[in-house]
Amino acid sequence: MVIGYKKIHILLILALIPCISNSQTANEYYSQGVLEMSGENYETALSHFSNAVELVPHFYEAHYEKSRCYYYLQEFDKAIEAATTAIEYNPVFIDATYYRAISYSAIGELQLALEDFNAIIDMEPSHVKSLLKRSEIHIQNSKLNDAERDLTKAINSGHINPNVLYIRGEVYQKLGKNNKAIEDFAKAIELDPDHANLRYSIAALYQQTGKHDKATDNFSKAIELGIENAEIYSRRGDSYVKAGDYQSAIDDYTTLINNYRQRNEERYFQRGYSYFKAGEWEASIRDFNRVVSYNMHNEKAYIYRAEAYLEIGRESQAMSDYRLLIRINPDNALAYEKRGVLYFKKERIDNALEDFDKAISISPSSTSYFYRAAIRDMKGDKRGACDDLEKAAELGHEQASQLLNSYCH
Repeated sequence: MVIGYKKIHILLILALIPCISNSQTANEYYSQGVLEMSGENYETALSHFSNAVELVPHFYEAHYEKSRCYYYLQEFDKAIEAATTAIEYNPVFIDATYYRAISYSAIGELQLALEDFNAIIDMEPSHVKSLLKRSEIHIQNSKLNDAERDLTKAINSGHINPNVLYIRGEVYQKLGKNNKAIEDFAKAIELDPDHANLRYSIAALYQQTGKHDKATDNFSKAIELGIENAEIYSRRGDSYVKAGDYQSAIDDYTTLINNYRQRNEERYFQRGYSYFKAGEWEASIRDFNRVVSYNMHNEKAYIYRAEAYLEIGRESQAMSDYRLLIRINPDNALAYEKRGVLYFKKERIDNALEDFDKAISISPSSTSYFYRAAIRDMKGDKRGACDDLEKAAELGHEQASQLLNSYCH
């Protein structure tokens, strides 16, 4: 029996109806899933996408969305599985490859993640998100030059934001390219002036490169923006000292001593030195007293305390510090030199000469040669005096150079 054409056509249509129905229903599930995703209802969205792929197994977009749901639910193994299925159906599906890569990263499979990011960048060289993620892996693997290249490609592709500039600046810093790091940090600050970590990072670099006024300005801004800890006050205090702002340094070291309970040799020495440079002799002496109470062998503390004693006319106490220091370290040339100068001023010439001889035998200095020249001249030894003036001049003593020309030639 021959079946008519119209009847065959109707049968074909009837046979296709289930497929059309499944596809329409899968698309409906997919649309519902996308809607739930937009509201961050990941479990509900996952249910819709699962229904979609059950009806249409090759629906790779739905597999991809499943991987996203699993990723946000932190079920990374399942995210990898769903993304892999999407890629099997569409091998050039960049978004699915990206989510598989970041899921690999999340579970520490950095090599597999790197392979996926490489594949994406091969397909789309300016894929910024992959360049940035790959740079993170390079940084973790200490491949800083590779990280620099990826970050630069991302920036050159138009992805300029303060965080990316900040990261590249940190990479430059680790590579020792401080000027480039400062440039990146400065550009980032232009985009985000209230980025506290940026302010701190550029301040540290300014400090490292000797630009202490800029360092203190940025440390101060970082503190205003909420970075308050012992390290930042310590670093700002150190830059204040280098910049010659001793009162501000005193304030920072006092904060460390009082607020951060850093009552120790180092902090009292730093504040004592700042008091000394600010001409606050009594306060300086008090802090150096504390220093030697923590460490009686801190030689610099005795030197500065003795100098402070001399500034307020307490010569005997200065002399005691020099004697004590020489007992602690018989090879401290500066202690002999300082005591020699004090002997000289007190007209104890033979004692002074003995100390200058000792200082020169340990570590020759222009000051010791200059004073010894004066003593030799006083004793009628002009040739010896001129020899010492010449040596003092060679070591940079300006007055010795002048006397050498006027007295010895």
